[in-house]
Amino acid sequence: MSASTKRWSKASGLVAAAGETAPPPTAGVFAGGLPPLPEDASAPESPLMVPLDKIDRSPYQNRVPPAPDAVAALAADLKANGLNSPVVVRPKADGRYELVAGETRTAAFRLNGEAAIPAFVRPMADGEAARRLVADNFFHAEMSDYEIYQGLVTAKRALEADGLPSGLSDLAALTPWGKSQVHRLLSFGRLPTEALVALADAASVGPPALRARAAADLAALAESGCPPEVITQAVRDALSGECEPAKAAERAKAIMAGAAAPRPKKPAPPTVRAVSAPDGRLAYTLQRMPKGVAIKGAKSEDWDTLAADLLAWLEARAGGGAGGGQ
Repeated sequence: MSASTKRWSKASGLVAAAGETAPPPTAGVFAGGLPPLPEDASAPESPLMVPLDKIDRSPYQNRVPPAPDAVAALAADLKANGLNSPVVVRPKADGRYELVAGETRTAAFRLNGEAAIPAFVRPMADGEAARRLVADNFFHAEMSDYEIYQGLVTAKRALEADGLPSGLSDLAALTPWGKSQVHRLLSFGRLPTEALVALADAASVGPPALRARAAADLAALAESGCPPEVITQAVRDALSGECEPAKAAERAKAIMAGAAAPRPKKPAPPTVRAVSAPDGRLAYTLQRMPKGVAIKGAKSEDWDTLAADLLAWLEARAGGGAGGGQ
């Protein structure tokens, strides 16, 4: 399917063929095993209701977990308008399922307190699952260039594991871009190891702001002899806001010229943090406010018990002097 025939489906971020509509979900909850094949192989595939507590995050996922505000916005939209596109999962040997497409939709269903989600259950090998997941991600407009780079690396390894060609043309065929942009995106892999560590640390908080063009400029500087520690410092400065991400290469040149003294910088602490349950479900979000914190969670949460637990913890932290205040 060419990039020109792609479209964004409402409230899902999933790319579908123009004019394609999803069939309605079947009734009941699909608890395990593979769905029976239809008698007519040409019949349209029907989604099944798969329990959310049986769905695991894919080990091939290159995107950072969806932002809590994005999940909350989608959850509200789903309550009002329903789900347009079922998610895609593959069955695992232990009876659980691995999410191939639909991470934000799954998180939104969990936030809404749903027990199951409409899903297409498709058996597929590891390599195919990796390629499908990253190829779908490439069409998400909110992805950072660094996340796309990680997806390209995953796709390349998956192609090679299956004995398939993995050159620029093959990778570009999975994306909406041409070979030149794919080559530019792969420039992240040419940065010094410590710079990649800084990017990975930033990605654990949110999508890094450094773009592929800036990474290509920094990689070219590194290959021309610029010390790795200078490149790394420029990357850290770009990630922390010390300089504009697009001007990271200029920052590296200034450091080399002595106009900007290299010093360690860390990304600012996040204002919103997500807390996930062991099964990957989004349990709570905690947001720092100017004079406190705000905690959000599912409507089904026992908030009275949570408030009592937090009060007991605060009293212990204060040395027992809180006195049971409200």
